[in-house]
Amino acid sequence: MRLPAPKSWKEYPKYMLGYWVIIWAIAFTALFFLDMDDITPDGKYFRNVPCLQGETTGRYDEGYECYEYGEPEYIPLGKEFKARFIRGGVITGIIVGLIGSYGMYMQRKEEKNNHHENLA
Repeated sequence: MRLPAPKSWKEYPKYMLGYWVIIWAIAFTALFFLDMDDITPDGKYFRNVPCLQGETTGRYDEGYECYEYGEPEYIPLGKEFKARFIRGGVITGIIVGLIGSYGMYMQRKEEKNNHHENLA
C-alpha cells in the first residue's frame, strides 16, 4: 500500500501535519499497550527499582550486579502519560519535519528543473 504524497512542494506542510498526527497517535497507543504490565491496580505506573552496583575488579568482561534497595519508584499514571504525550509529539514532530523538509526540497528542485527544461 502506498501512502498519498503531495503533488507540489506547496502541499508538503499540510501532509507533514497529517502524518505527524497519525504517527504520534500510533506510537503513543502502541507504547501504552506495551507497558500495560507496568501499571498497578491502584493507577500508578512502575518506573524502576533503585539499585546499587556491586564492586568490580575493572575487567572488561566483568558485568555489574544490581543490588536492589529501597522501595520501587511509582508515579501517577496521568503524569507519566502526559510526559509521554509531550515527549512523543516532539520526537515524532522533529522526525516528520526533517523527512518532510527533505521531500519538499527535492520536489521544489524537481519542479525548477522541469520549468527550466520547458523554457529551453
